[in-house]
This record gives sequence, C-alpha cells and structure tokens, in this order.
Amino acid sequence: MATDPASKLLKAVFDNKLIPDYMQNEFSGLRTILESGVPTVRNKDGGHGAGVNPRNIPAHIAGFQLHQTGAAIVLLIEAAK
Repeated sequence: MATDPASKLLKAVFDNKLIPDYMQNEFSGLRTILESGVPTVRNKDGGHGAGVNPRNIPAHIAGFQLHQTGAAIVLLIEAAK
C-alpha cells in the first residue's frame, strides 16, 4: 500500500529472493540505509516534516539521498526482470 513503511517493501524484496541468499549479508547495510536513511530524511525534513515553513536540506545530503534512492531503484528493477 502507498502508506506502508519502506521496511515492509524491503522485507518483500528479500523474502522473494530479488537479492540472492548469498548476498543478503552484503545487502543488510543497504537494507538499513533504505529503511532508515532515505525515508527518515524525506519524512523528517522533506515531504512530511516540512510543515508550513520550507526547510533547506543541504545539497550534499539531498544528493546522497538521491543517489542512494536511484541506485536502489535500478537494482530492484533489474533484479525483478
């Protein structure tokens, strides 16, 4: 569902073997980043946490989050093929 947390999506990714078992240890760090890094910055400082006063996210933080998200999207799309 649209309101499900990132952790639920990532659980489905691992449960459905989009990431092979032998690589799951390697991807546990990625899983942590995707569960708590990207969504937290977005929810706290961006989309949900902005409130009525816009917040300025430093460019290096925004860029890091953007690149992590893009890399994860490419990985998951290619894994699902």
